[in-house]
Amino acid sequence: MFIHAALITNMSNTAATQVDPKGGTVVVGFADGVVRVLSVSKLLDDASRKKKHHECSLLLLQATKPHSHPVTSLAIDNKGEVLASGVRT
Repeated sequence: MFIHAALITNMSNTAATQVDPKGGTVVVGFADGVVRVLSVSKLLDDASRKKKHHECSLLLLQATKPHSHPVTSLAIDNKGEVLASGVRT
């Protein structure tokens, strides 16, 4: 599933967002307790390299619902190998 990057900033039910240290993966936590892991692929052509904002595609890698409350925090370790998510109850 591909998602345009602009959608991620317009989602009103996102509760937490984290980018892995390597910059290739975005993890988003939602108000319904769902955590989605998205792969970022840049779509840079010569014309867009001169712009301040660049377009990219997001590929859904994994979706899970580990929580029954809104995800309020996400953390990725320095190596980008371990993900932790948390909620406030």
